[in-house]
Amino acid sequence: MQVSLRAGGVTVRLWADEPLEAPALVVVNEYEDDGGALFEACRKARCRDFALASVTGLFWNRDLSPWSEDLPGLGGGFAGGAAAYLGRLTSEILPALEAALPGAPSRRILAGYSMAGLFALWAGCRAGPFRRFVSCSGSLWYPGFAERFAAAAPDPAPEAVYLSLGQREPRARSPLMARVGEATEAVYESLRRRGIRSAFEWNPGGHFTDPCGRLARGIAWALEPPSA
Repeated sequence: MQVSLRAGGVTVRLWADEPLEAPALVVVNEYEDDGGALFEACRKARCRDFALASVTGLFWNRDLSPWSEDLPGLGGGFAGGAAAYLGRLTSEILPALEAALPGAPSRRILAGYSMAGLFALWAGCRAGPFRRFVSCSGSLWYPGFAERFAAAAPDPAPEAVYLSLGQREPRARSPLMARVGEATEAVYESLRRRGIRSAFEWNPGGHFTDPCGRLARGIAWALEPPSA
């Protein structure tokens, strides 16, 4: 099953092996890939039955940044448009997407890589339709994010959170990006303190090593029942 649609100013492609009655729905904000490579990686990871929605056409630094920051060494300004995009995702994109499914999803998972991983965790601090979150090589070096995440008290709290990083990522040339290891460790520790089901895995390689494989492993973990 493959469906392509436009909603909320973006392109969404829906992937599923068959028209499932009440699948878990995984939404992934992608930079370029249409979701096909990730869906194949999820098959290889033997993920439980689910539907994958790949969202493309975003302005990466604007739509996925939680608040405005001027970071000239990292491609210019980050406009802090995450709240506006989350509003579009909730009110426009999800309804159009779920209308293409044969039934309401059994659960909703928000996943992402790099800035999209940052956005997923930021969304986890807010009440919304998503209850489980996957952040792979997330840009948790973003100024102030780890501190604000630790202080957040979302109601309801996330049901499950998966984190991963490449072993070489804390060696980034940028001093700000090199903080990603300690920032991710701090986020993981705050999840554990709050009793939220969570996992943090280190992977071989750097930031650009095997993004589909890393996301597939995180999605497979997030699809497991709460008792797993």
